[in-house]
Amino acid sequence: MRNLRQQTFQGVNKHGRSEKGYGTITPPQTDKEIADYTAVIEMPDAPAEQKEKALVYRGVTYGKLTPPQTDKAIADWATVIEMPDALAECKKIAEDKLKSI
Repeated sequence: MRNLRQQTFQGVNKHGRSEKGYGTITPPQTDKEIADYTAVIEMPDAPAEQKEKALVYRGVTYGKLTPPQTDKAIADWATVIEMPDALAECKKIAEDKLKSI
C-alpha cells in the first residue's frame, strides 16, 4: 500500500496542478521574490532600511534556488554588513547567514 505522500503527489503535472482532482500544489515563487527584492534595491528613493532588508531576504531566496546561488547570496549579505548605517538586526542576520555557509 502506498503512503499518503505518494498518493497526494500522484498525478501532479509540471505546473503543480493535480490531474486527478486532489487540489493544487503551489510551486515556489522564488523567481518572483528575487525580482521583487531587486526592484526595491534598485529604487533610488527607497529608504535604506527597506533596501537592507531586501538584500538580506534576496540572499535567503538565492539559497532556496535549485541549485542554490550561493555566490549571489554571499554578495548580498556582504553588502549589508559593509553598509555603515545598516540596522543591527540586518547585519546580524547577514553575519549569521554567512557563518552558516
